[in-house]
Amino acid sequence: MGIKARTYKGTCNAKIDGDMTIYTAAEMKDKLLKKLGGCQAMELDLSQVTELDTAGFQLLVMLRREAEHSETSLLMKNHSSAVQDVFGLYHVSEQLERELTGHDNAKTITGEPGS
Repeated sequence: MGIKARTYKGTCNAKIDGDMTIYTAAEMKDKLLKKLGGCQAMELDLSQVTELDTAGFQLLVMLRREAEHSETSLLMKNHSSAVQDVFGLYHVSEQLERELTGHDNAKTITGEPGS
């Protein structure tokens, strides 16, 4: 599990590499919240997430709520197949993608046609 991030002109570009599971959630939570608190906008690349469980899913939802609370723009993009599978499993793919990203165009997020 790793989080690579850099901030430029108030926007934090972060990329998660590895698992987002119960075993990494607590450490990842602290790092992501710290990054979110230090920027005006965050783009979170999920393309290298290899495993996502319920704890990782909850972490994404919590991060979105914290972004809304602090009025910070949050864009989650490039969902890996592991992320897409969990969203599909919970039957929240379209709804959660819009909520997590703040966009109504699923094509932007998943590379698939929007509905």
